[in-house]
Amino acid sequence: MVRSEAKIAADVADALVSRLFAVGLDLHRALESTSGTEPRAHLERAIEQLDHTIQMIRLAATGLEPPEDAPA
Repeated sequence: MVRSEAKIAADVADALVSRLFAVGLDLHRALESTSGTEPRAHLERAIEQLDHTIQMIRLAATGLEPPEDAPA
């Protein structure tokens, strides 16, 4: 059985999102145990970037365009 390109792309996107989500969870755990404003700010920015990347992958996998006001 031959899988369609769309199905393959969706599977790849799901795998990427799962891996990025796991990294995000690790960063959240690190954030909870981190003191100091500068390290916390770095972790918070990394978490925001992962969340944005996950959103971009999901949009690309579904063929949707991001909203006009979405962060770049």
